[in-house]
Amino acid sequence: MIKCILLIPLRYNDGTEVARQIIIRFMDGVYDKFGGISQAGRIRGVYRMADGSRAFDELLEVWVGLEPDQVPALERMAAQLASTLHQESIWLEVGAADIRLVRPDQESEEE
Repeated sequence: MIKCILLIPLRYNDGTEVARQIIIRFMDGVYDKFGGISQAGRIRGVYRMADGSRAFDELLEVWVGLEPDQVPALERMAAQLASTLHQESIWLEVGAADIRLVRPDQESEEE
């Protein structure tokens, strides 16, 4: 598995807040498609718009672990979200992290 990081804008470019339901719907869709999603927290960033202006962003950082052949599907979902939120782009980081889903140790459970 590989780790992907998405930075989801929590405000539109005009500063108004994105409806919570839009974020929940997106995260539910990622969960349904890939079986899991982790919310890392809120962060702030600055982005240079195509016209050269600065956009100050409040973002939700989420992590998704998936198989390499699933990355295009996540990218399509991010593109749809960018359209919904009227964004120039959505940050999608496809990492080379080695993700392991560690199961409980049977011996530890018996103690």
